[in-house]
Amino acid sequence: MYQIELQNKEHVIYWMLQHGNVRLSHYDHSFLSSMMQLVHEKKNITENQSNLLTRLITKYQHQLSNFGFQQKYLHSLEWKSKIIPSLPEFTRARVSYSKEENLLIFKVPFKKEFINDFRRIMLGVLENYHYPDDTIWSWNKEKKRYQAPASTHALKIAYKVLPKYFETIYQGEVNEVIEQLEAIEKQTWDPTLVENDGVYSIAGSNDSLDSIFKDVNLNAEPKTLANLAYHGVAIDSNITNEVSRLEFFAQYAPEVDIDHLEEFVSWLKEIDCKTVVVTRGLNLDNTDRVRHRQIDITTIAKEIRRVFDENDIEIINGGKSNLNDAKDITKEMVLLRYSSTKEQPQIVGGAIKNIQIINRRPIDIV
Repeated sequence: MYQIELQNKEHVIYWMLQHGNVRLSHYDHSFLSSMMQLVHEKKNITENQSNLLTRLITKYQHQLSNFGFQQKYLHSLEWKSKIIPSLPEFTRARVSYSKEENLLIFKVPFKKEFINDFRRIMLGVLENYHYPDDTIWSWNKEKKRYQAPASTHALKIAYKVLPKYFETIYQGEVNEVIEQLEAIEKQTWDPTLVENDGVYSIAGSNDSLDSIFKDVNLNAEPKTLANLAYHGVAIDSNITNEVSRLEFFAQYAPEVDIDHLEEFVSWLKEIDCKTVVVTRGLNLDNTDRVRHRQIDITTIAKEIRRVFDENDIEIINGGKSNLNDAKDITKEMVLLRYSSTKEQPQIVGGAIKNIQIINRRPIDIV
């Protein structure tokens, strides 16, 4: 083991970056590289940057100790650079609107947890809804900012996500919009089908939905409601009015009780459903051998098959032998899941609905 004398925090940064002395994560390496450039060019750092280096020394203390550096000693070292207070603009998220670019913009301090979580959120938006890539937030590397075409959808994401990680400041026109929406008792953040004097429209729409439904006659018919739900549009409760049939059409992933099977199958015929794809909980090709948590699936499966056969709706199992690719699933199909408990649906593109059959019948313990 060799020992080198580190006399200040700048030395610590330089040493951690050199020759692979410490195995740094991608984000930590980028931060330390930026710090090295700052102390070299500007000779000053912010309080937040200093605090973050302290946390990194603690994070990598085991690797540092292998070279004889004690955490307590490294923390005690002074900066040669001048420490300046962190300005609010560098500790908060700032959301603004650029009229020239017609873009919503936000800038945030570096925070790895936010970067990772926000990336997952954006991937989830693309996978679970039918929005094109260019309608949501993306990172502009050159300008070091997030940006998105101005829309209610993009603003809603920023409004819901940023305050979880930062104190959030809305500037200019964005602040005016936020204040107006917060003053309304019922906010229509999510695209929602509403009715006013017999005229139907999508409140809180966006460019993607406008393009999809530009030639569609909006109404409260079953096919229209199902199509809207498929594209992530909510249906105002004044339209469904607590009517079970309409509430079924208005949800992409409704739950249906096994005892209401015949009623719900008749509803499927109203949206021209031709095929049901069984995805989990049932194996209708092997009904003589299947049991599920002391519930006899044989009886359940036969009951389900009988009802669908009587209504001329085909049933296929969703296994690889019967369904080669997710693209084989079309809007003339629904996905059917079975469970004795509620579960979060897996979003699968293509099918017009993703239905979970709930079995609330008492279990006979033998």
